[in-house]
Amino acid sequence: MTKIDSAVIADHHENQQYNIEPGYRWRHHIMCCTSGELVYVRNLKCGSTFFYENLRKIFKWDECAWTEIDWQHQRVFGHIMDPWQRRIKGMAECLNMYGFNQQFERDEQFRKLIVEIPVLDQHSASYHDYFGNLAWSIDWIPVQTNHNHTIALTEKLMEHYRINILDRWNRSLAHEGDADKKYTEQLLSAEIKKSKSMPEYIGNHFHADWELWRTVISKFKPNETTWPRISWLDQSKGMA
Repeated sequence: MTKIDSAVIADHHENQQYNIEPGYRWRHHIMCCTSGELVYVRNLKCGSTFFYENLRKIFKWDECAWTEIDWQHQRVFGHIMDPWQRRIKGMAECLNMYGFNQQFERDEQFRKLIVEIPVLDQHSASYHDYFGNLAWSIDWIPVQTNHNHTIALTEKLMEHYRINILDRWNRSLAHEGDADKKYTEQLLSAEIKKSKSMPEYIGNHFHADWELWRTVISKFKPNETTWPRISWLDQSKGMA
């Protein structure tokens, strides 16, 4: 049994022992920063290193805890992507970070085992493991096109809440995926396609994420000119 197997089994047993919602332990990984009405929440593998580092170091936003967010009076935002794409990126991050990528490359049985584990670590935890039902209260910006487009959409939101931009982004703070991780992502994608059918328990684990993702992209209007007309959250509340 690998370290990864042990961690997954331990997490499952602990959840059962204390009768608490699955994935509760990931909440302490959430990093947030705030300025005025806005709170940015890091959503791992969705460009969060670039945005969090820029907001903290360049825009001088203050750190805050997830538990300190005032959901009634602050606008919480972050970035989100296709749940399967993010799961693959997150699993590749974990395998490379803990040195399992070479075993994954050469060991077919290990590859089969890994793709049937729903979550390896915080990088592949589901959105609902991370944020719970409050995931539906976050003003998500979908990551679907190039990085510059995601920045431009983020600026639209910030400008609406009176944040001075002035092209202050430090592009060197982008967290570019290295060649090893990209190769692991390719292997993971190929292995998942090879298996043809996904285990039902994995589909069930990410079902709520898919519902959230489909809702966000159906209501998000990137070609509108003002944030209230762009925002999936404002569209859902009938504010546009």
